[in-house]
Amino acid sequence: MAVSDIIKQTFSSSLINLLETKSFDKLTIQQLCNHSGLGRQTFYNHFKDKYDIVHWIYNTETQKYLEEYKQDNDWPAAIRKVFYHNIDHKKYYLSIMKSEARYEFSNYWEDHAKDYYAKAIIYRYGAHEIDDRLKQALQFNSYGAVNLSFTWIRNGMRESPESITKILMENLSPLIKDYLL
Repeated sequence: MAVSDIIKQTFSSSLINLLETKSFDKLTIQQLCNHSGLGRQTFYNHFKDKYDIVHWIYNTETQKYLEEYKQDNDWPAAIRKVFYHNIDHKKYYLSIMKSEARYEFSNYWEDHAKDYYAKAIIYRYGAHEIDDRLKQALQFNSYGAVNLSFTWIRNGMRESPESITKILMENLSPLIKDYLL
Protein backbone atom coordinates (compact mmCIF):
# COMPACT_ATOMS: atom_id res chain seq x y z
CA MET A 1 0.00 0.00 0.00
CA ALA A 2 1.33 3.44 -0.92
CA VAL A 3 2.28 5.87 1.85
CA SER A 4 -0.47 8.24 0.70
CA ASP A 5 -3.07 5.49 1.09
CA ILE A 6 -1.75 4.60 4.55
CA ILE A 7 -2.08 8.25 5.62
CA LYS A 8 -5.61 8.47 4.20
CA GLN A 9 -6.53 5.22 5.94
CA THR A 10 -5.14 6.56 9.24
CA PHE A 11 -7.28 9.69 8.98
CA SER A 12 -10.35 7.72 7.94
CA SER A 13 -9.96 5.28 10.86
CA SER A 14 -9.65 8.24 13.21
CA LEU A 15 -12.76 9.85 11.76
CA ILE A 16 -14.78 6.65 12.12
CA ASN A 17 -13.56 6.22 15.72
CA LEU A 18 -14.24 9.83 16.67
CA LEU A 19 -17.78 9.69 15.30
CA GLU A 20 -18.53 6.93 17.78
CA THR A 21 -18.81 9.69 20.40
CA LYS A 22 -18.85 13.04 18.55
CA SER A 23 -21.15 14.58 16.00
CA PHE A 24 -19.74 15.18 12.54
CA ASP A 25 -20.81 18.83 12.63
CA LYS A 26 -18.81 19.56 15.78
CA LEU A 27 -15.72 17.59 14.79
CA THR A 28 -12.73 19.77 13.92
CA ILE A 29 -9.74 19.00 11.74
CA GLN A 30 -7.51 19.61 14.77
CA GLN A 31 -9.39 16.92 16.75
CA LEU A 32 -8.99 14.55 13.84
CA CYS A 33 -5.26 15.32 13.62
CA ASN A 34 -4.79 14.89 17.37
CA HIS A 35 -6.57 11.54 17.30
CA SER A 36 -4.61 10.28 14.30
CA GLY A 37 -1.26 11.59 15.52
CA LEU A 38 -0.72 13.34 12.20
CA GLY A 39 -0.40 17.05 11.49
CA ARG A 40 -2.84 19.51 9.94
CA GLN A 41 -0.63 20.05 6.91
CA THR A 42 -0.53 16.30 6.36
CA PHE A 43 -4.33 16.29 6.47
CA TYR A 44 -4.59 19.12 3.94
CA ASN A 45 -2.00 17.45 1.69
CA HIS A 46 -4.45 14.55 1.32
CA PHE A 47 -7.94 16.03 1.79
CA LYS A 48 -9.61 19.37 1.08
CA ASP A 49 -11.78 19.25 4.21
CA LYS A 50 -13.63 16.82 6.45
CA TYR A 51 -16.30 16.28 3.79
CA ASP A 52 -13.65 15.11 1.35
CA ILE A 53 -12.53 12.39 3.77
CA VAL A 54 -16.14 11.12 4.02
CA HIS A 55 -16.24 10.91 0.22
CA TRP A 56 -12.91 9.07 0.19
CA ILE A 57 -14.15 6.54 2.75
CA TYR A 58 -17.32 5.91 0.78
CA ASN A 59 -15.46 5.56 -2.53
CA THR A 60 -12.82 3.27 -1.07
CA GLU A 61 -15.29 0.99 0.65
CA THR A 62 -17.78 0.70 -2.19
CA GLN A 63 -15.01 0.16 -4.75
CA LYS A 64 -14.17 -3.11 -3.00
CA TYR A 65 -17.67 -4.41 -3.65
CA LEU A 66 -17.59 -3.35 -7.29
CA GLU A 67 -14.35 -5.30 -7.72
CA GLU A 68 -15.98 -8.35 -6.16
CA TYR A 69 -18.93 -7.92 -8.53
CA LYS A 70 -16.48 -8.13 -11.42
CA GLN A 71 -15.50 -11.57 -10.13
CA ASP A 72 -18.91 -13.09 -9.45
CA ASN A 73 -21.41 -10.96 -11.47
CA ASP A 74 -23.84 -11.03 -8.55
CA TRP A 75 -25.26 -7.49 -8.35
CA PRO A 76 -27.58 -8.12 -5.37
CA ALA A 77 -24.62 -9.55 -3.41
CA ALA A 78 -22.54 -6.43 -4.16
CA ILE A 79 -25.34 -4.15 -2.95
CA ARG A 80 -25.99 -6.30 0.13
CA LYS A 81 -22.29 -5.98 1.07
CA VAL A 82 -22.62 -2.19 1.00
CA PHE A 83 -25.50 -2.44 3.49
CA TYR A 84 -23.53 -4.78 5.73
CA HIS A 85 -20.67 -2.28 5.61
CA ASN A 86 -23.12 0.40 6.78
CA ILE A 87 -24.19 -1.80 9.71
CA ASP A 88 -20.55 -2.50 10.63
CA HIS A 89 -20.04 1.28 10.88
CA LYS A 90 -23.50 2.19 12.14
CA LYS A 91 -22.54 5.08 14.45
CA TYR A 92 -20.39 6.62 11.73
CA TYR A 93 -23.17 6.57 9.14
CA LEU A 94 -25.80 7.74 11.64
CA SER A 95 -23.57 10.69 12.49
CA ILE A 96 -23.19 11.53 8.80
CA MET A 97 -26.97 11.32 8.28
CA LYS A 98 -27.62 13.63 11.23
CA SER A 99 -25.11 16.23 10.05
CA GLU A 100 -25.95 19.54 8.43
CA ALA A 101 -24.10 18.31 5.35
CA ARG A 102 -26.34 15.27 4.76
CA TYR A 103 -27.84 16.87 1.64
CA GLU A 104 -24.42 17.48 0.17
CA PHE A 105 -23.53 13.85 0.93
CA SER A 106 -26.81 12.75 -0.65
CA ASN A 107 -25.97 14.55 -3.89
CA TYR A 108 -22.47 13.16 -3.91
CA TRP A 109 -23.64 9.60 -3.20
CA GLU A 110 -26.30 9.84 -5.93
CA ASP A 111 -23.58 10.67 -8.46
CA HIS A 112 -21.40 7.92 -7.03
CA ALA A 113 -24.25 5.38 -7.21
CA LYS A 114 -24.94 6.31 -10.84
CA ASP A 115 -21.25 5.81 -11.65
CA TYR A 116 -21.22 2.55 -9.68
CA TYR A 117 -24.14 1.20 -11.73
CA ALA A 118 -22.55 2.43 -14.97
CA LYS A 119 -19.16 0.87 -14.21
CA ALA A 120 -20.83 -2.45 -13.47
CA ILE A 121 -22.71 -2.36 -16.76
CA ILE A 122 -19.65 -1.29 -18.74
CA TYR A 123 -17.58 -4.01 -17.12
CA ARG A 124 -20.16 -6.72 -17.72
CA TYR A 125 -20.88 -5.83 -21.34
CA GLY A 126 -17.64 -4.24 -22.43
CA ALA A 127 -19.44 -1.13 -23.64
CA HIS A 128 -17.46 2.07 -23.72
CA GLU A 129 -20.44 4.35 -23.62
CA ILE A 130 -23.93 4.22 -22.20
CA ASP A 131 -26.80 5.57 -24.28
CA ASP A 132 -29.04 8.43 -23.09
CA ARG A 133 -31.99 6.20 -22.25
CA LEU A 134 -29.87 4.04 -19.95
CA LYS A 135 -28.25 7.16 -18.43
CA GLN A 136 -31.71 8.45 -17.51
CA ALA A 137 -32.64 5.12 -15.95
CA LEU A 138 -29.38 5.13 -13.98
CA GLN A 139 -30.03 8.67 -12.74
CA PHE A 140 -33.56 7.80 -11.66
CA ASN A 141 -32.56 4.56 -9.93
CA SER A 142 -29.54 6.13 -8.25
CA TYR A 143 -31.72 8.81 -6.72
CA GLY A 144 -34.16 6.22 -5.42
CA ALA A 145 -31.47 3.86 -4.16
CA VAL A 146 -29.60 6.56 -2.25
CA ASN A 147 -32.75 8.00 -0.71
CA LEU A 148 -33.96 4.54 0.35
CA SER A 149 -30.51 3.90 1.82
CA PHE A 150 -30.45 7.22 3.66
CA THR A 151 -33.91 6.59 5.10
CA TRP A 152 -32.82 3.11 6.18
CA ILE A 153 -29.74 4.54 7.92
CA ARG A 154 -31.64 7.42 9.58
CA ASN A 155 -34.22 4.93 10.88
CA GLY A 156 -31.52 2.92 12.61
CA MET A 157 -30.91 0.21 10.00
CA ARG A 158 -33.67 -1.97 11.45
CA GLU A 159 -34.38 -3.93 8.28
CA SER A 160 -31.88 -6.56 7.23
CA PRO A 161 -29.52 -5.93 4.33
CA GLU A 162 -31.31 -8.77 2.54
CA SER A 163 -34.70 -7.07 2.78
CA ILE A 164 -33.37 -3.64 1.72
CA THR A 165 -31.49 -5.23 -1.19
CA LYS A 166 -34.67 -7.05 -2.21
CA ILE A 167 -36.58 -3.76 -2.27
CA LEU A 168 -33.89 -2.15 -4.42
CA MET A 169 -33.78 -5.08 -6.83
CA GLU A 170 -37.58 -5.17 -7.15
CA ASN A 171 -37.60 -1.47 -8.00
CA LEU A 172 -34.78 -1.44 -10.52
CA SER A 173 -35.78 -0.15 -13.91
CA PRO A 174 -36.42 -3.08 -16.29
CA LEU A 175 -33.76 -1.58 -18.54
CA ILE A 176 -31.16 -1.78 -15.75
CA LYS A 177 -32.32 -5.26 -14.72
CA ASP A 178 -31.58 -6.44 -18.24
CA TYR A 179 -27.98 -5.37 -17.77
CA LEU A 180 -27.27 -6.23 -14.15
CA LEU A 181 -29.40 -9.22 -13.18
